[in-house]
Amino acid sequence: MIIKICGVRTLEDAECVIAAGADYIGFIFVKKSPRYLEPAVAAQIAKAVRGRIETVGVFVDEALHVVREIVRTCQLDHVQLHGHESVADIAEFAEFSLIKALALDEPEDVAKAQVYPCRLLADAIQGSQAGAGITGDWALAADLASQREILLAGGLTADTVADAILAVKPWGVDVSSGVERAKGVKDHGEIYRFVAAARQAGEDR
Repeated sequence: MIIKICGVRTLEDAECVIAAGADYIGFIFVKKSPRYLEPAVAAQIAKAVRGRIETVGVFVDEALHVVREIVRTCQLDHVQLHGHESVADIAEFAEFSLIKALALDEPEDVAKAQVYPCRLLADAIQGSQAGAGITGDWALAADLASQREILLAGGLTADTVADAILAVKPWGVDVSSGVERAKGVKDHGEIYRFVAAARQAGEDR
């Protein structure tokens, strides 16, 4: 069970995520987001945690040259595209280890997701409004998870993640607002609770 804590903005929070036992840490490079992080700050955090946790840069409908520059500056391990990127767009990002985020609203969305040649993230919202704590459709996510390796996101908390894992059986889970005490401010206690609950559920599924 891969566990990703997204929207991290400080080294203190990053150290907490590592101590709690998560696998991935996410930096959001979307200026409209309350969790936006300046690339220079992300580079400092990424350097400090390198070798102890994998880093993910989150982008929404961003130009390839911008993504490439930020990934190079921060030396990120993965790129998560959370916008409306087409399959043709994805091909331009093939040099990266990719995660494509998709909103699953209708059964047809599960079929549409199959065209993407990379790992997928099933969320309730696509684009810059993701991270609003809205729960996705677990039935649709379970359908997709039976066919592909997916990260599950959307409204997860320490109290709901176990049920989500047992229902969907994803490759991993992704949380941002569900471990915050205020918008964009991480709650260290909730990070520990979330990771522990997700890890136990991953063993039980």
